[in-house]
Amino acid sequence: MESQIVIKPSFDANSVFKATLLVYKNSRLVIYLIVFFIIMLISASANASYDEYFWVPLATIYPLVVLLFVYRIYATSKKQITDNPRLQEDISHVFTADYFQEKGESFDIKYFWKDIVKLEEKNDLFLIYIKKNQAKFIKKSDLKNNQYNELKALFNSLNIKKSLK
Repeated sequence: MESQIVIKPSFDANSVFKATLLVYKNSRLVIYLIVFFIIMLISASANASYDEYFWVPLATIYPLVVLLFVYRIYATSKKQITDNPRLQEDISHVFTADYFQEKGESFDIKYFWKDIVKLEEKNDLFLIYIKKNQAKFIKKSDLKNNQYNELKALFNSLNIKKSLK
């Protein structure tokens, strides 16, 4: 592939929130939360009397912790959209056979495909993992004309771990 694919991304709090949730879902953090909850239940049940209402407070704590965690991710995503000066610039993503590049007025970052951890395609976005727990995302709604097919062909030609539909 000798040409390049140029995409003008649009950022909003909901898409950043969704991408962040998907990255966390694929990380070990979810496993740690489940193990923490199981350990908390075991230790609490070992110290509790056999009261039938013992499980009610424990059953409400875990969902509250999860909801607080999800709310915190949303609040951080919303703050990131409004406070990050780079996101206010005219940004473009350039895809070639050798690299993925983010260009703005004050920055120019290249990520070479050999350094990318993996690619994932979800219903309405692509996740490009630049580190194990850090990903850049491309919304499918930002793709124009035939860019979706070109991008999929590029991703399929790469020799990295991928999960495409």
